[in-house]
Amino acid sequence: MVVAASLLAACGGSRAVAPAVVLGIEAPPPGPLSQTQLTAVARDIRQLEAHPLATDAEPVRQALFFWLTGSPDVHISLCPALVGPLLESDTPYAPLLLTQYTLSMAAFTIEAPEQAEDAVAVAGAGVQGMLHTYRILHEQARAREPFLNTLLGREKDGTLDAFIDDRVDECE
Repeated sequence: MVVAASLLAACGGSRAVAPAVVLGIEAPPPGPLSQTQLTAVARDIRQLEAHPLATDAEPVRQALFFWLTGSPDVHISLCPALVGPLLESDTPYAPLLLTQYTLSMAAFTIEAPEQAEDAVAVAGAGVQGMLHTYRILHEQARAREPFLNTLLGREKDGTLDAFIDDRVDECE
């Protein structure tokens, strides 16, 4: 799967000067997790989303991504039609943002299990998490990604949800 290979390569792929924030997040254990453990994973993902340039963000991102790829509890489907331009981007932060898209979808399925089968809601949560992270990267590290700037424009003019809905239909 091209998307998974790109995301796997993404772990460790950013070139950022990290601020003094330290997340201090430990990798989840392998195998099935309790609801309390899953809630902690979702909280950790949200911390990473909010602090993408933290001192320990790369190993945390990598650990959470590898956990997700083997998790028996959380299942997500990636939609290349939705994030395709990032897969082809040479922007240094593209791998980080793709990984955050994936992790944000996982956090959403943990936080809202009743919506875990709603592909549009899950993909939308991934896009929102990725955009939140992008805003921080844009502000703190002057990240520039034309595709995400377009998504921010769609968010501002109210067409982002329709864009997500249309692209997810291409993936199903």
